[in-house]
Amino acid sequence: MKSGSWVFIVLMSFGSTTVFGQSAIPDSIRRKMTQVLPVIDSTSLQKLAKKDTSKIVKFKYPRENFKPKKAMLYGLIPGGGQIYNKQYWKSPFVYIGIAVAIYAQQWNAKRYKDFVVPYVGSFNDTTGFPTRTKAEVDIRSSNFFSFNNDVLYKTTLTIDQITRGKIFYKRYRDLSWVAVAGIWALSLIEANVSAHLITFDLSEDLSMQVKPDAFMLGGNGVLGAKVVIGFK
Repeated sequence: MKSGSWVFIVLMSFGSTTVFGQSAIPDSIRRKMTQVLPVIDSTSLQKLAKKDTSKIVKFKYPRENFKPKKAMLYGLIPGGGQIYNKQYWKSPFVYIGIAVAIYAQQWNAKRYKDFVVPYVGSFNDTTGFPTRTKAEVDIRSSNFFSFNNDVLYKTTLTIDQITRGKIFYKRYRDLSWVAVAGIWALSLIEANVSAHLITFDLSEDLSMQVKPDAFMLGGNGVLGAKVVIGFK
């Protein structure tokens, strides 16, 4: 019979003696127990019980000095909150996002001016009535990624076309400023949330303790270990 079967028989025998208050174990099984399990005298068990060799493993972040409010305060400077949290790799994304939004604002502002100047010049300042039905407009490149904002050519458009162009570029010029404010606000929120996550400590709620343990099995002392996970 394999050793695993003997251990099973030993555990079953221990359970039956515990339930019925009997301690009679056959000598053959007791001899097998001494071969499989070490024999520990009562003195060793008492010393082991008195000695606290528990090892506590805590899940703890190494830095706890990050303050969410302070992260937001540093975040008033774009990318400052990320730098305060020592998450330097996030700062370039903030800078690039704000830079692109500012570039879009300038890009649309120039084209808005190209349309609003002839639009204003097409109406009488006193009466407000149109003085002409068509006007000449400067046309620039429509490629957003083109850094050349020079006038490509001039063309004549109707007042209605000029009005639509003025409204179109004014809308996206204003939305670009909204994008700048939105990216800045998101960087503040991200810095605050990251500071909260960094300072979030699991050690107060979850701890794992590995402790040695000893118990009696069939009149013999048996060494073992127990793992205790506590929740708070």
